[in-house]
Amino acid sequence: DEITDDFVMKGGSKETFKRSGTVVVSIYDTGAGISSKQIKKLYLSGIDGLQFSATDLRAGKGSGLGVHIAKGIMEQHNGTLYAESGGLGRGSSFTITFPLHHIPNKRAQSSILRSSLREAKKLEEEEEKEEEKEETQPNPLRVLVVDDAPSIRKLLCRLLEKRGFVCDQAMDGKQAVDRASESNESKKFYDAILLDYEMPEMNGPEAAKIIRGMDVDVFIVGITGNLMSEDVDYFLSCGANAVLPKPLNMKDLEGLMVEHGVVSI
Repeated sequence: DEITDDFVMKGGSKETFKRSGTVVVSIYDTGAGISSKQIKKLYLSGIDGLQFSATDLRAGKGSGLGVHIAKGIMEQHNGTLYAESGGLGRGSSFTITFPLHHIPNKRAQSSILRSSLREAKKLEEEEEKEEEKEETQPNPLRVLVVDDAPSIRKLLCRLLEKRGFVCDQAMDGKQAVDRASESNESKKFYDAILLDYEMPEMNGPEAAKIIRGMDVDVFIVGITGNLMSEDVDYFLSCGANAVLPKPLNMKDLEGLMVEHGVVSI
């Protein structure tokens, strides 16, 4: 029997395409490995599937959040992600599969093209509106985004800039402390700092403690994939005003900024 999948195109139109094949990609590493217990947790749903104990991992101190997110993305595209490991210290392998689809005729191709063109025009109009907004806003709020993953920094900055913020970036806690010190010296103070928890050189809580020691009145939000109560409490005790989970929900962040008076409604 033919297998088909339904798609909602960027312009809002709906199309149904027949599967024409499957792509399989396997990746192997010789890193920290994953225990059998952690493998099982990867396939749990909700928050239970996000939490690996950082102390269980020998390198990176990751939470397993990235793998869980990747698995969710694959499933949204009717694909799968399968993980295997011989145990801690013995490396891991990850295999993703996702379907290919046949576009049956020029009508469907034209529909996709029109949808893409409408979306491109819409994005262009939104960018023009944002540029006009920035030009009319004399004193935009400044935010320092701190994360050791360049892709996450870039994404957060893009989301914040679309809301009218001006963003700087730092790749770890030490660099965040340097940026905060420089902003104090130049009197161009940050209105908010988003701090990842686990980073090389210096982690988020340590950076928050040093920044608070500068007697800086800045809104600090800790961001972590390990939402264990002791981690949250430790972050708060080091000077964070609030702690949010990964992946960061912008509505939650905006709500906190309003609650703490960083922005007004």
